[in-house]
Amino acid sequence: QFFTISVTGDGFFDYSRSGVSIDEDRSVDMLVNSSSDLGMVRLGLTDAPIDEADAVLITINTVDIRRAGGGPWQTFVGESRTFDLLSLTGGVNEMLGEQVLEPGEFTGIRLLVEAAQIVIDGETFDLEVPSGDQRGIQLQGSFSIVTGETLDLMMDFDARKSITRRGQGNNFALKPIVRLVPTTGAGFITGRVFADGGEDGIQAVVIATQDGEEISSAIVDPEDGTYRIAYLEPGAYDLHVESELTIEPGVVEGVEVRARRGTRRVDFGERSEG
Repeated sequence: QFFTISVTGDGFFDYSRSGVSIDEDRSVDMLVNSSSDLGMVRLGLTDAPIDEADAVLITINTVDIRRAGGGPWQTFVGESRTFDLLSLTGGVNEMLGEQVLEPGEFTGIRLLVEAAQIVIDGETFDLEVPSGDQRGIQLQGSFSIVTGETLDLMMDFDARKSITRRGQGNNFALKPIVRLVPTTGAGFITGRVFADGGEDGIQAVVIATQDGEEISSAIVDPEDGTYRIAYLEPGAYDLHVESELTIEPGVVEGVEVRARRGTRRVDFGERSEG
């Protein structure tokens, strides 16, 4: 289960964090801006899932941001942390870092990846990260830090498209494909895929595209056929199912996503009678 945590009080602006996974053994630290002269930036990490893997482990050494005007990179997170991307799907996210900063524009985020590994059938393989430990993984965008407001950004790491196998052996490479999404206005799409999946259940992926370009995806739950594509910016999306099974209809076009709302019951296939 995951929740939204909110804090409200006199002298500071409202705080809200969504997609927080909590169990009885975990506490959550929250930074709240009490200054009227500064703004706050929160940066989270989530993942579009990948099949045929037990885990995808990414160790991020540093996260930097760059102010507008081509200035130097500024350290945003300086602590090395390892994330299992496959635990961050379906709207679940992990906080990379949060800081109270002077207002202004910034135009880029850079990740320095220390190590990456993929686990398949219990065996761990290294992922080669081209330039990951030198120039870093750079994401471009234009964002504003506003006095008294919080800027929430989500890095949607698409492991399914980012990991490639070289040749026939166990030689893997990571060429990161990451979306940077402002979460304040993001929505999501949920639904079900109906098909006869046999003993192993339904094996399928639902993919959301705009103008023919893949934006995000979700692996269908093999048990009940449900899926959830999270952190979508408002707009119209075309959805289709990729599967070895025959699923008709397998395409739904023009699905509208609204800010801060979910578009539900976008289903594929035909529900069996009985």
